[in-house]
Amino acid sequence: MPADQLTGGGCRFRWTVALVAAGLAAGLLPAVAEGFRNPPEGGATLGRAGVNIAQDADASAVARNPANLVLLPAAQVQAGVDLIHSKVKFTSALSGQTDQTEDPWKFLPYAFAVMPLRQNLALGLGVDVPYGQSTVWSKDGQFRYTAPTFAELRVMNINPALSAKLGDHLCVGLGADIYVSDLELRQYLAWSQVAGPGAPDGLEKITGSGTGLGGNAALTWLVTADQRLALTYRSPVKVQYDGHLEVDNIPALMQRLVLPRADFSTAITFPATVGLGYSCQPTDRLKIEADVEWIEFSRYDALTLDATGDNPLLHPAGDPTPPMAPATLPQDWKDAWTAGLSAEYQACPDWALRAGYQFIQSPVPAATLAPTLPDDDRSVVSVGVGYHHGAHALDLAFLYSFFHLRTTTTQRVPPYNGTYDINSQILAASYTLAF
Repeated sequence: MPADQLTGGGCRFRWTVALVAAGLAAGLLPAVAEGFRNPPEGGATLGRAGVNIAQDADASAVARNPANLVLLPAAQVQAGVDLIHSKVKFTSALSGQTDQTEDPWKFLPYAFAVMPLRQNLALGLGVDVPYGQSTVWSKDGQFRYTAPTFAELRVMNINPALSAKLGDHLCVGLGADIYVSDLELRQYLAWSQVAGPGAPDGLEKITGSGTGLGGNAALTWLVTADQRLALTYRSPVKVQYDGHLEVDNIPALMQRLVLPRADFSTAITFPATVGLGYSCQPTDRLKIEADVEWIEFSRYDALTLDATGDNPLLHPAGDPTPPMAPATLPQDWKDAWTAGLSAEYQACPDWALRAGYQFIQSPVPAATLAPTLPDDDRSVVSVGVGYHHGAHALDLAFLYSFFHLRTTTTQRVPPYNGTYDINSQILAASYTLAF
């Protein structure tokens, strides 16, 4: 069997190859929603549904608005975790059968620190996970041969930042985003389509890791003593992943065409973001804020996969590209917007109550919606409470996401067509110590 017949019209393996290629493309970017971006860090931030660009008031401002670091009255360290519970139920448009994701709990830890250098200058450092989680489907479910049953992407951001106050009304912040990322995918192969009934399934496993460098900048204008206007920007970051593709249980007639281990590479460009926030304090106890944000997900318009000697496995049926060349798979994501309102009420000197609402637009079109990245527009609401006494602060928050049922009938891979019922909640807890 020549290599080009792996993607040719007369090969029994043609359909399986098409599904492998589509599944791997989708599986590189697992997440709960909002593309592959994670929720904001910090109990105080999540208690306001992430709507606090202008009013960031603790060390987590490193990740949201580094210009505000210089406004903190003392050095701080903060550590916390976002605990996410997410599930997706899929109903097939082809068969009416249902399937559901497994392992619903995700943990996203983070840590921040800020140190005033002098009166109008401060240094910050953050370590968090801004992108990527995991999606796990049943090994025996309807996606066994059509999508990765395990897909995980993790991005750790090491974020040093410098903040300065210029005059009485303007604060600026500059920072670097150092991404350290890895990915892992596992997908089953139906070798019985090649070797006949009774042939054991194969398991295709991809692992890769890489780094990328970007930057961020922010401005906070202290309009009056009770009003702030903030503008933030984070640059796109490209991560080049290098690793291996491994395949087991290869049938004898395929052993000259499929390598058990091949070098693998791909690249993902994480989006640029621009945020604008306005806050006011109508009373001594109440703070209100409105934010909008733009996320440049349109950079994710295609994904190129290179498995060197195993590249024929990655080409969809009918792809005119030579089988041994890397596969380029369209994604066609669109830029997305978020918009929200939040409030914080100082109930007494030690206790603050918080609430927020945010609308989050999905960047994923119906034609490339996939089981490893089920996503839709959503509304999120949150509540939170903060306890601050002396040098210690504890912040807790709960956020619930409201999704519509997402139905697609135009997916390029027919088994992905159907209805995705997405459910997600987040608990956040963070502890801050001031010096």
